[in-house]
Amino acid sequence: MTPIAKTITATMAGLVLNGCDATGVSVNIPSTGLETASSLAGGTSAPRAEAIRWWDTLGAPDLSARIDRLIAQNPDLAANAFRVLQRESDVSNATSRRLPTATAGASATGQSAAGIEGVRDGTTRLDGSGAVTWEADLWGRIAAEGDAARADLLASANDRQALTNSLIAQMMRAYV
Repeated sequence: MTPIAKTITATMAGLVLNGCDATGVSVNIPSTGLETASSLAGGTSAPRAEAIRWWDTLGAPDLSARIDRLIAQNPDLAANAFRVLQRESDVSNATSRRLPTATAGASATGQSAAGIEGVRDGTTRLDGSGAVTWEADLWGRIAAEGDAARADLLASANDRQALTNSLIAQMMRAYV
């Protein structure tokens, strides 16, 4: 068998084996009606509490101004928003693990010395390298990591929404 045929056979075997789902586990995240990551990123899946602005219907402009200031300046909400962004990054990293990775490198070295009769002798060496790697997800570990990262993102987004609701409720109790 030629080296090219061996490479093609190994590649095809890897692709076939990756298609096997040995775990048979599927994770279904139920819809809770709470804020999701896409609404944090400007999507339209669920409105955030501050987007609904139900407190404006009370006809108290000073209360609306206080709640707006609370949402804009609360350090806990800001920290929570950064946690959500971190979880979005975790989802992106987990998703990228399913793709091949390519690396490349190059180097050059040169040497020159005075030779016989003043003629300069020189050598130059150029080296290059490259590699492509890919991990077959035979047992579903990589897919499970992606599911876990998405679940963590939803949990962080819902934590942020719960904190926002709690802060608005505290402001309302203090106002009344």
